[in-house]
Amino acid sequence: MEQQISATTAWIYSVLFAYLPYVAFGIFIAGLIWRIRHANPTIQALSTQFLSNDKMIKWGSPLFHFAVIGVFFGHIFGLLAPEPLYIWLMSNETKRLLAIIMGGAAGIIALIGIPHDGPPLLERARLCPQQLRG
Repeated sequence: MEQQISATTAWIYSVLFAYLPYVAFGIFIAGLIWRIRHANPTIQALSTQFLSNDKMIKWGSPLFHFAVIGVFFGHIFGLLAPEPLYIWLMSNETKRLLAIIMGGAAGIIALIGIPHDGPPLLERARLCPQQLRG
């Protein structure tokens, strides 16, 4: 038996899952363009963080970033791959199960990479620079 959904529920689903992702992506692109044009000198990669002896940064940051990259590509595959492209490889149920397992694993890895016995990695690096710690 098929469930009927109300018009309000259908409208909410349309807004949340059809329109809102495009709005969020548009805001992201607009913010990125603004940031590059107006605050370009402040954009920098402090690659010396990987050379530091701080074990939280050495292990936590790569864990977090690899997990986020995995989540990104998982969303690309899960949301943008057309069904005829993957249906010969797996069923919808298998794809859903794979998404739950891989997404959960990436989430756990990201959570391991953020906090390590204290404040989150990024907050600790921002609030407690090397000059203030020792």
